[in-house]
Amino acid sequence: MKPLFISILFLACIQLNAADNVLVWNVVPQSSEPIMENRLYRLFNQYNHSYLDYYSRSRGINLAFNHALATANIKFVRQLFSPIPIKYGERVAIYVERGGYLYYHYQTWGINLSYSTTPVFQWELRDASYLNGGTPNHATISSRSTFALINTSNNGYLIYGSRTWGPNLKWATTVPPPTNPSTQAQVNLSVRTGPYAIPSTSGRCTGRVIWTFTPISLTGASGRTTAFTIDKFYEVNETTLGRETWCIFNDLAIGLKAGRWRIRAQTPVWATECEATLSNGVNNAKYTQYKNGCTNGLQYP
Repeated sequence: MKPLFISILFLACIQLNAADNVLVWNVVPQSSEPIMENRLYRLFNQYNHSYLDYYSRSRGINLAFNHALATANIKFVRQLFSPIPIKYGERVAIYVERGGYLYYHYQTWGINLSYSTTPVFQWELRDASYLNGGTPNHATISSRSTFALINTSNNGYLIYGSRTWGPNLKWATTVPPPTNPSTQAQVNLSVRTGPYAIPSTSGRCTGRVIWTFTPISLTGASGRTTAFTIDKFYEVNETTLGRETWCIFNDLAIGLKAGRWRIRAQTPVWATECEATLSNGVNNAKYTQYKNGCTNGLQYP
């Protein structure tokens, strides 16, 4: 295992684990256009900051997260083709290039998912209205939207989850009441260490991360406004990008009041700070150990 001893000061209010939040997916590229049927996208997970991709393995479904995926590889398919955009709550099949159509199926190793050569219409894209007992939203889905993926065969939401075998995916069947994304900010937190030229024998990374948050000038209508600290220990799988191996530690904070926050990150041998303006909805805060500053985007410093 590669140990990590990190103290990170950042902005958040309510800390959730991956299993506590299901609104973690979006498509890339993002534009003003809605999500369309039979159009290839990259499917991005905001919790671990990477894309779903085909990956050949000996145990479990041939699927994995790829931080460096550059080519669109996933599309949504209706039972009856239509030129209109995909809508929330509409039953679709999900196709992965080189693999096939994802469907719920028992696996001896890893998550219960398999590929079919023909479409299996088990999936729905959902927003927060499906999680809080309100009236379900059936509007078209913007390509900028963050959504949940539910499999209607097992009524489970597909989310990130660390596993020994197979892709790092799991099912979430219960979720907390969501915050209102139109009036509060959500922050996807990530720290990476490395790169390491040689993977460890265990293939695992361990590390302690302390996230602390200090508001500067807040302008939002609602959300958390006070500073506090999160102290958490992580154990995750190593991430391989080309010939490099990284340790990436992710977390999630929701319910923040939008505005300016000061961010300081430090370890015994490294420290940096930056100021970030959080907007209502999804924000990213990414750090690379030994580099200055943080980024609010898909790339690391």
